[in-house]
Amino acid sequence: MDAVLALKVVQSSSSESLYSHRSVDINYLCSSIVMKSIRIPLSPPLPPPPSSPLVLSAAAPSFPVSSEAAIVADWSNSNKEHASFSALWQSAGYHLTLEVPELHNFTFIQGYQQIGPTCGLVAVYMVAKHLNVDIGSKRIFELAIEKKMTKFGEMFCAKRLSQLAQEVFGSQAEAILHTGELQKRVPEALFQNHLILIPYDTDRNNEPCLKQGRKSHWAILCGIIQTKNNMFVIARQSKSRLLGIWSLEKLVASNANLSITDDKLQSGSVIPVEGLTQSLAHQCIIVKKK
Repeated sequence: MDAVLALKVVQSSSSESLYSHRSVDINYLCSSIVMKSIRIPLSPPLPPPPSSPLVLSAAAPSFPVSSEAAIVADWSNSNKEHASFSALWQSAGYHLTLEVPELHNFTFIQGYQQIGPTCGLVAVYMVAKHLNVDIGSKRIFELAIEKKMTKFGEMFCAKRLSQLAQEVFGSQAEAILHTGELQKRVPEALFQNHLILIPYDTDRNNEPCLKQGRKSHWAILCGIIQTKNNMFVIARQSKSRLLGIWSLEKLVASNANLSITDDKLQSGSVIPVEGLTQSLAHQCIIVKKK
């Protein structure tokens, strides 16, 4: 019946075509119409492919806005191939291979990547891990927020960071704020096997530069190298897996030039009223292990 109705529709709507082709086989035409009226079900869609495992991006995610967020990403086995001084020195750049180390002292510190503007807090966390202090990075962030030291993880005050570090380290170490001359005090402390947290301006390659504080960053000094003509520090910071070997003179100059913050700083960041010249410049935190 459906085929007959369909045929009538075709005949009525296409009368000229049918009349001009009277030799068309009616049975063939009906069978074609019937076939066209049948809806062939489509095959069900293929299931979606399994989702790929999450891969930690090398780029830091957007920074946290509450203490519920993490402030570090784990760099497992980062730079452990340079855990010895000889391996580290051999991997150094050409300009350093021309130097011959006369004296050195080096302590390997495991690296962690910061998430957001949390370099000071992550520096405290890395030292805490080295001291075998049982505390997570999230808890350090929470403590800093509770004490109104930070909003997003930023730390523009060496004194406050030293107080936070002391609370975190407990009986494992002393966190002593040093203010004043650094050119002699830094190598002296490092040769005594202490660690140092120090603020400086970071360049694109993470080495010290002079940006007046617009690129202020925190690093851990974990070694010292004395050659015939120069003094170098070995530094760990949370924007690179690599340990840095920097000129002590350039680092001290970078620290001394800290005076203003970046114009692009997140609104609401905690900035000391006295300014960076008083809160960061000419200062470092010496960590004496007990």
